[in-house]
Amino acid sequence: MFRTLLILVLFFTLSSSVLGQLHFQHLSTNAGLSNNVVNCIFEDRTGHIWFGTESGLARFDGQRIQRFTDPKNGPGGSNITAIAEDKEGKIWVTSSDGGLSLFDAQAQRFTQYRNDPNDPKSIPSDRLNDVTPLDNGSLLICSQDRGLIWAAPERAEYRHRSYARQTMPVGVDTALSFSRWCHTTLPLSEGRIWLGMVSGGTSFILEPTKGTMLNVLHSMHADSLHMLTNACVIGNELFAGGWGPGLSRFTIDHWDEQTYMPFDDEITAIVPWRDGTVLLGTKSNGIIELDPHSNAVQRYRHRRHEPSSLINDHVRCMLVDRSGSFWVGTANGVAYYSPDMWRMTTTALFAEGEQEQQDLSFHGMQQEPDGRIR
Repeated sequence: MFRTLLILVLFFTLSSSVLGQLHFQHLSTNAGLSNNVVNCIFEDRTGHIWFGTESGLARFDGQRIQRFTDPKNGPGGSNITAIAEDKEGKIWVTSSDGGLSLFDAQAQRFTQYRNDPNDPKSIPSDRLNDVTPLDNGSLLICSQDRGLIWAAPERAEYRHRSYARQTMPVGVDTALSFSRWCHTTLPLSEGRIWLGMVSGGTSFILEPTKGTMLNVLHSMHADSLHMLTNACVIGNELFAGGWGPGLSRFTIDHWDEQTYMPFDDEITAIVPWRDGTVLLGTKSNGIIELDPHSNAVQRYRHRRHEPSSLINDHVRCMLVDRSGSFWVGTANGVAYYSPDMWRMTTTALFAEGEQEQQDLSFHGMQQEPDGRIR
């Protein structure tokens, strides 16, 4: 039997348009992570991917993982909560047990900024959750016990402020009405920033340099203490989730226009995705891909017998990097999806109309200098 033979040219990329789902590769302590519980993921301007874990900091260059766990030259603390880069390219790291740290790329070591109760010029707290560089060169830091901190660490200049929930439900302890636990900040537009709190049902829109309160956002969740602790801007909407089931959607500049979507799990992370969809990380049910227009959803879960499935269903953080790769930090390592993994194309061996040739057999494969497999 005669037929035209097609050679399959395989590239190590995954195309969801071909396979219809996300296929992940995995990183864990076996690959060099200091801990499999991953709190935060960050991409710096050089393209390195940083991982903050419960037992230290690591950086991935695409080939190997470098750990920064030396107590003297590494970042302060071990439970890394956030990583950010300022406009000068400086890498700042926060931890919940060791304050703020600054990475010196040339010396490959960190300068630590720790709280000293006997030094009023030291950073007000070592229990830090998040860091956001501001346009004026200072840092905006969320703490667990001193509210929001404005910091210029290299000049030893700090100030802090807490934010109160304006109204409390009947029967709720009034001690909760003045929370010092600021969880996350998210820049919105010039002159505005969103602040997520660990206090029931309330988040804030602030002027970032002085902390002036511009708007108060209340969750529509039936539980009045529902906490909004993470958010993402998609179009003209603020999508927010947190310590309670479901997703809140606020219309930017019309903050009273809110939609609550009753998912059956906590939303732990939110990132924009392809074709206008949104990816939602959950505490125990993997990832939800949401079409915000039709509200259609697709779920991605860990499946024991599928090696390329999500590594764990407890999602703690997510990142879409500049190349379009999708990174997921979980309670059991990192899963990452590249849109260019395992894509398959075909090349005709013979020209159309050419006399058909006998079947050919292949006995091997070879990698070309450009990385392709033939």
